[in-house]
Amino acid sequence: MWKTILCILIMKQIKLNGLLWDAENIKAYGYEHFDWESACQLAADNGKRLPTIKELKDLYKLPNVWDSEKKGYSLSGREEDLMCPDNSLFLPAAGFRSNSNGQLYNSGITGNYWSASTYGDFSFYFYFSGGNVIPANINSRAHGFSVRLVEDI
Repeated sequence: MWKTILCILIMKQIKLNGLLWDAENIKAYGYEHFDWESACQLAADNGKRLPTIKELKDLYKLPNVWDSEKKGYSLSGREEDLMCPDNSLFLPAAGFRSNSNGQLYNSGITGNYWSASTYGDFSFYFYFSGGNVIPANINSRAHGFSVRLVEDI
């Protein structure tokens, strides 16, 4: 376990909207899709946190472009940095893992990213598919979604 945590701690970060965003989705224990509780625990174990739904909405207000070749969104503070990997944040369309059968669905088609924000027994997440974005969707915490960790500056 310490090797996984060490890799996450030294991960490259990108500064956007007053936060340090990990440059890649979290991957731990051979997985890259986590239920909400596991996502929160992984964040805490690494001294980071999940972004709030407001922070995810604010992120999407930045210049962004769907990359049909890499299958995901590039977001940046400046239009001219969108295609520069060192200055933009890329969110891959990694799909999701079903809580009912554990199957992976929509890889390369949709992106589903947990937020720290909750509503009763549900949690908000950031969803996208090609040109369609729903920055404040809500779902059961049991689904396996992608996780992008942040740190306050």
